Amino acid sequence: MSPRELSRAVLRRLGGIREVAPKWTTVRAGPLQGAQLFVAADGVDIWTAMAAGDHDQFLFTAAASCRPLHGAVIWDIGAHIGYHSLAFAALAGTEGRVIAFEPNPANLARFEMHLAHNRALGERITIKPIAVSEVSGHAEFRFSDHIESGMSSGGHLSTACAPNDAATYAMFRSTRVDTFSVDDLVSSGLPGPDVMKIDVEGAEAGVLRGGRKVISTRRPVLLIEVHHILQMVEVNNILSELGYTMEVLDREHSTPGRCFVLGRPGTSHG
Repeated sequence: MSPRELSRAVLRRLGGIREVAPKWTTVRAGPLQGAQLFVAADGVDIWTAMAAGDHDQFLFTAAASCRPLHGAVIWDIGAHIGYHSLAFAALAGTEGRVIAFEPNPANLARFEMHLAHNRALGERITIKPIAVSEVSGHAEFRFSDHIESGMSSGGHLSTACAPNDAATYAMFRSTRVDTFSVDDLVSSGLPGPDVMKIDVEGAEAGVLRGGRKVISTRRPVLLIEVHHILQMVEVNNILSELGYTMEVLDREHSTPGRCFVLGRPGTSHG
């Protein structure tokens, strides 16, 4: 969600904008055509786009422009309710694997529902109920369990450069979550990524800093939603140091507080 969309979500939660109840919906097109999602397809724009099957299509196109997705190991960091994970699972095929990271319990519950209703794709997906961060340990996580308004997509670590003002998050709660760095996850035996999608509401640079070793050696394609100008500066510096080029995606829908970037690995590093 963009900052404007999250602000509108707060209004929905306060009763200022009508909400629509979710129901099982068949995705009409795209990599998830025929899949089942439990969303309010006639409600918030994001659900309408998911039901249509064209939500964030530019991410999948950008990733495929860098490397074949069939058989790839794809990490979905900040997986929300599983739309991107399911789409990547479809694109990766039976030989591929998706590892999804999502610390918000409400999002996880909806994600599990989607796996149960899309078993063939679900068999390719492993969910980790943790936050990926710069270091392994524990951290305070601010979250909303209100999915239909869209607010649950705004969960973030308390140390993140969240894209909205404090008032937007006034109804969010805090909890303690386990955190792991990318490097520690791979060292512990998790398959290293060929593609990493990172959507962590203002903690993007920390994820990259905690994965320098893996990124340097495996050279994954990076799909990053940048949520703050300070994060953009840090992300750009880190990618440059690691021998990546950075390209802004979906420029027409970028806002002053949010954009997507493609981190494309160079042919060599070091």
